[in-house]
Amino acid sequence: MKSPFVLVGIIIIALIIGMFWSLPSYRAFLALREQQNQKTEEVQTRTNYFKELGVLEGKLQKFQTQLASIDWALPNDSSLPSLYGEIQSMAAHSGLILKSISSSVPASSQDQLKTIEVNLDMSGSYIGLKEFLLRSQNAPRVLKIQSVAFSSPKAADKFNFQLRLLAFSY
Repeated sequence: MKSPFVLVGIIIIALIIGMFWSLPSYRAFLALREQQNQKTEEVQTRTNYFKELGVLEGKLQKFQTQLASIDWALPNDSSLPSLYGEIQSMAAHSGLILKSISSSVPASSQDQLKTIEVNLDMSGSYIGLKEFLLRSQNAPRVLKIQSVAFSSPKAADKFNFQLRLLAFSY
């Protein structure tokens, strides 16, 4: 009669020892499975992200001409010769004479958007000034008129104008 109790006791003790012996391995298995689930979720998130980027790229392709005009309006470099050329061209087409031009970069310029302050000294008619202001508003490059000052004409209808404007770039 003692032998069935001994046999059951040995089986219970073997189960308890087996359970304590395999428990660390089981915990390691659960940790690895959790890591696998996290990596799978990370891969799925990245896959969805890249799919969304592909969709956005397709949408941006539709607006290629508008994006090109933005690139022209806010160039990546603050090339002063090209800016001076544009201003000279606008002044000439407006019937104004550009006597002097100077520029500076204010210290308070933002990190992302660079601001160039341009001072112009021009002479010409009042109608030419109006035309120049209109052209500066419709210029392909973003220009902001800060101030306009003029003095009375010394000869016929030739005014002297001093303009201060801002040009922007990245």
